[in-house]
Parts: sequence; C-alpha cells; structure tokens
Amino acid sequence: MQASGTLTVPQLEVYLAEVLGNEDIRDGFVELVDLTEVEDLAFKFSETAVFEPIWRQYVAKGVKRTIVLAPTDVAFGIFRMLITSLTAATGEEEIPFYVFRDREAAMNALEHGVTPSPE
Repeated sequence: MQASGTLTVPQLEVYLAEVLGNEDIRDGFVELVDLTEVEDLAFKFSETAVFEPIWRQYVAKGVKRTIVLAPTDVAFGIFRMLITSLTAATGEEEIPFYVFRDREAAMNALEHGVTPSPE
C-alpha cells in the first residue's frame, strides 16, 4: 500500500478489508505500507479500536510481517502507538508489525525479516 495526502481510519479500514478479502494473498504474506507521501493523519484514538478485530483477522489469514515506512514524526508516532495498543489488546508479547523511518531499513525488514531497533 502506498498512501498519500491525508490518511484516515476509514481509508485504512478499506485497505485492510481489501487485503483480508483477497484470495490471492496467502498464508505467510509480508506487506509494506508506505507513508512517505502522507502529509497528515486524521486519527482519533477512539477510532483505532476497530483495528484490534481486524488485526486478529490478519493473524488468522497468516500475516508474517507488516512493515510500515513512516518517515514523518507524526506518522511514526501514531503507528508506534497503534502497535502498543494492539499488543496490549491481544495480550501478545510482540506482534509482527514494525514501523521504520528509514526506507533502507524498511526494505531490509521486508526482504529479510530484520526487526527495528527502538528509536
């Protein structure tokens, strides 16, 4: 996924529903969500509760890794908070959802499974 402009929770929900409904996407899939062109995120924390059941469906579909390239402070911060929220909600120690500021690091994680060091 490559997003641009202002990204909203409903837009992200549509994307996630498309991934979940796509029968060509198989167990063990890895995805890159590129937020390089996103100028703003219109997220309310109360709206992010929709992501917990969607994440559970992603796990059931067989997600191996979700890599988010979020070079701006706002995007990086929001997606890190989302990871923390999903981790707490699912009761997992760690979920396969990683956020990077740097394109090279994100591509390395996409290709080789390298996880980010805390920033």
